[in-house]
Amino acid sequence: MNTLRRLLVSIVGGVVALFAGGLAVTALLEPYVWPSLMLGVPAGLVAGGSTAVLLYAWLTYRSERRVNGTVSPRTRSLLAGSVGGVVGFVVAATLAAAVVASMAFGLASAMLFVGLPVGVVGAAVGAAVAVLYGRRRGRTPGPTAQ
Repeated sequence: MNTLRRLLVSIVGGVVALFAGGLAVTALLEPYVWPSLMLGVPAGLVAGGSTAVLLYAWLTYRSERRVNGTVSPRTRSLLAGSVGGVVGFVVAATLAAAVVASMAFGLASAMLFVGLPVGVVGAAVGAAVAVLYGRRRGRTPGPTAQ
C-alpha cells in the first residue's frame, strides 16, 4: 500500500471515529450534562485524531512487513511513539479531569480546561518514553543512526 493510500484510509478512519465517538459521548451524557455536545465534540476530536494516527502507523508497519518481510527501526519507532502518545494522552487527561471534576469544577470545565492540556503533555511524555524505551532495548535507532 503506497503512502497516499495509507494516508487516505487513515483520514477516513479518523473521520468515522470522530463522528462515532462524538455522537456516542453526546448521546450517553445527554441525561447528565445539559450541553452534552460541548463534551461530545472534544471527545470526538480526540477519538478521530487518535484513530487516524494509530491507523496510519499500523498500516505503515503492516505494509512494510508484507513487502520486505521485516520492519525498519523508523517504522517501529513510529508505531511505538503513536501508541505511547495515545496511551499517555488518555491516562493523563482522564486522571486530570477526574481530579478536577471531583473538586468545585463541573465535568465540562474539567475536561476542556484541564483534561485536554494535561493530556497533550501526557501524549508527548508517553510518546517519548515509548520511543526511548524501544531505543534502549535496541529496537529503534538512536539519533545518529539512519
